[in-house]
Amino acid sequence: MSLLEIADELRVWAIPEVQEADNPALPLDNQLVSTWVRSHRDEPEKFNVSVTVTTPDGETHDPFVQIEGDLEEHIRTRIVIQVQSIPFRGSGTYWFNLRYHPTPEDAGAVVMRVSLDLKLENPGSSSLEEN
Repeated sequence: MSLLEIADELRVWAIPEVQEADNPALPLDNQLVSTWVRSHRDEPEKFNVSVTVTTPDGETHDPFVQIEGDLEEHIRTRIVIQVQSIPFRGSGTYWFNLRYHPTPEDAGAVVMRVSLDLKLENPGSSSLEEN
């Protein structure tokens, strides 16, 4: 598998209207990609995947997506989740928590955490020009 332009760190410019909002959200245009394989190779299954975000302040936000995974026809599947925005709480590490739900009613369990480090830059900062 090949993925281009993998991001684990982003530098963002300070955006006063985002920072001053009651519940600020940072617009992103990224995808979260995960590969899923049957638990038992000979047993087809369907399941649900949800994603929550934990912000640097330790707060976990409700799932912004819940989709169905289908391993009935194939033993492996790739799930691509479009991330359009995340709750914004300043610089720090944001965690995307992927939860596996064997059934839609099941609360599920976190099976993978993916980190994204956000560094807040001030306009005119020379550190952007150095990288």
